[in-house]
Amino acid sequence: MNNIKKIIGIFLIGIVLFPSVFAEFLSAETITGTKAEPMLYTEQQRPVIIEPTQEYVDQQQTCMCPCKCQVDPPVMQVPQIDVVFVIDSTGSMSDEIRTIKTHIINIVEEVRRGNPRPDLRIGIVSYRDYQPEDREYVFRQYDLTRDVDSALNNLRAIEANGGGDHPEAVETALHVAINKMNWNSNAKKLVFLVGDAAPHGYGAGDRSFPQGSPEGYSYKEEIEYARAKGISIYAISCSGMDPAGDRIWRDIAKMTGGSYDQLSYQRRVVEEYYEEQGISEEWIPEAKASSDYDATTGTILTNTLGIVAQKAMISEAESMGVSYDKRPTKTSDPEDSRENGSWLDSSDITGGTIAVSGNTADSGFFRRAFSRLMFWN
Repeated sequence: MNNIKKIIGIFLIGIVLFPSVFAEFLSAETITGTKAEPMLYTEQQRPVIIEPTQEYVDQQQTCMCPCKCQVDPPVMQVPQIDVVFVIDSTGSMSDEIRTIKTHIINIVEEVRRGNPRPDLRIGIVSYRDYQPEDREYVFRQYDLTRDVDSALNNLRAIEANGGGDHPEAVETALHVAINKMNWNSNAKKLVFLVGDAAPHGYGAGDRSFPQGSPEGYSYKEEIEYARAKGISIYAISCSGMDPAGDRIWRDIAKMTGGSYDQLSYQRRVVEEYYEEQGISEEWIPEAKASSDYDATTGTILTNTLGIVAQKAMISEAESMGVSYDKRPTKTSDPEDSRENGSWLDSSDITGGTIAVSGNTADSGFFRRAFSRLMFWN
């Protein structure tokens, strides 16, 4: 009888202890094995296996598991971009200089609307030629600034005048832009070289300095300095550039990781063009006083400089992780315009006003619809 009681007692004890022993066994197996599982403890301190429920929201790694832990989101670095416009300010550059003046505010606003918002600074180096070809100045330097109004005021001070023979002081302007500007060492560094003549010693019609710069600078050496400092040069060729200048512009862009562009031109009625581009009416009197203004048709010579500069700056920002909402812009796409013949190459800048055609509303609708389908997919 006593033996039967002992057997029954042992059996009851086993029933009571079995769940705890089995749970301990499973816990040890999951901890020492190759796949560990998260655990919580009951009030009796008995391990209970739970399934992981960690989720991540909007790629910010916010932990939603029962343990209520918090994972800090990654710190987003503010993209820093320094841009220096190196502009030929001789007499033949009036419409290009006017384009930069009238479009700079819109360009800066478009670049800064990215996410995250880029820290953008603008600087200017305007250049002409050496004496006796130009007696007013060789170059003028305006340091990099975040203040777009200050940059605009600096641009207002630039007038197209002088120049003398065909080649200009390109090498000196590059030297100043690359070595003398207040560059941020941590920023993406861009130079927009805008001109219509080659450096001295290379271009046609060099009557004063066929041996090169009287100050000893060479555009080839300046390219090497730019590469060493991580400065990309976007070389923009304007109307009147000779073949030697085009070749040099291409080499400068290629060797520094920038790009080469040749502007297209179009005659437009001043008031209509400025309204379309969102340019203040205060610029109209200056446009009508320009040498390229045709009083008979009320037109000025417009170009694609603003489009080229804005696209390049946004492309550089996107390479740094900045994203932009796709939306219609006030400027026409030069590629589309060339296809329908509304823009003229720099080799042919005469003629009457040509209307820009093409309905972008439908294509924009389908692009937006397709992007939403891709998102939900």
